[in-house]
Amino acid sequence: MVFQTYEGPIEGTITKRLCYDFDLLVDGEKERLNKLPIKYMYKAKDVDLVKTHMGTDAQVEGKTLPPIKARLERFQIDTRHLAYARQNDMSIRITLRGGEVFTGTVDWYSHFEVKLTLDPDDEGSVVVFRHAALVFEVVGIELDRIPIRGPAGRGGRPGGRPGGGRPGGGRPQGGRPGGGRPQGGQRQSRPPRREE
Repeated sequence: MVFQTYEGPIEGTITKRLCYDFDLLVDGEKERLNKLPIKYMYKAKDVDLVKTHMGTDAQVEGKTLPPIKARLERFQIDTRHLAYARQNDMSIRITLRGGEVFTGTVDWYSHFEVKLTLDPDDEGSVVVFRHAALVFEVVGIELDRIPIRGPAGRGGRPGGRPGGGRPGGGRPQGGRPGGGRPQGGQRQSRPPRREE
């Protein structure tokens, strides 16, 4: 795999996927790569295809924007928009903080990544990290015109179902199996701790 970071490309083999890191084998050496500096990744055999299908926004590229560590300060891609584009086989366009622009169809997505098929004939693809996004659009429709249901979210199963994989989205009422406390019932709390 080729991992395109803010500092440049790193080529290696993933040996272990962790929540916020990858364990890699780079030139025979073990290395841990934090995901935050990664903008996108692709298979080494797809290098020419990725370069061919990648556009550039010169204005964004000239700003040399760094990664944003604080999650709430990052641009958020609404998972419902990804689900809509995937279900309707519509292309999306993502502009990254480094000025790279990718257009393709959504193969899958997670809380952290979106896999785009760049060219359906060549099977080439790229995995874009959501924390590196600066602009997101569904090609051919304004985001506020997309008929969306369910709670806003930033991830879903790599199958595309919004709301963490539950039909209808989100958790059951009350956030627990069985629907939580009865309608109109009192919230139960623990008795105060006794000091001994």
